[in-house]
Amino acid sequence: MKNQLIYLSDKKIIRTTPIKLDKNPFLDKDYWIKYKFNEGSRKLTGRFKRAWDNQNGICPDCNQLIDIHSDPEDRPLHHKDGNHNNNTVSNLVYKHANCHRQQHALKPKLQNNSRPTKGFFDA
Repeated sequence: MKNQLIYLSDKKIIRTTPIKLDKNPFLDKDYWIKYKFNEGSRKLTGRFKRAWDNQNGICPDCNQLIDIHSDPEDRPLHHKDGNHNNNTVSNLVYKHANCHRQQHALKPKLQNNSRPTKGFFDA
């Protein structure tokens, strides 16, 4: 393995939007929703950014803002049609981890898309 010196000048400079200090997080909710949405748009790229923009950074199940600064496991990408090979933007949606788990708990998937077989004691 080759050791290479990494220079700070090689790092990309990422500019953040300055926060307005006169905005109260409890009173100026519209400002903070817009700020967090813009931060999410800035951090994501490609189809992930387009999916984020399509839903305005809001979970479709609970209609609450998704925190982009959280761990990626806390905001999973959900495939609307259930086909994980279909990664088109229209099929992808961000959700909260709890909302995602609840949806899959309410709609359990059958293996091989077939009906359950009869058990030993079934007639």
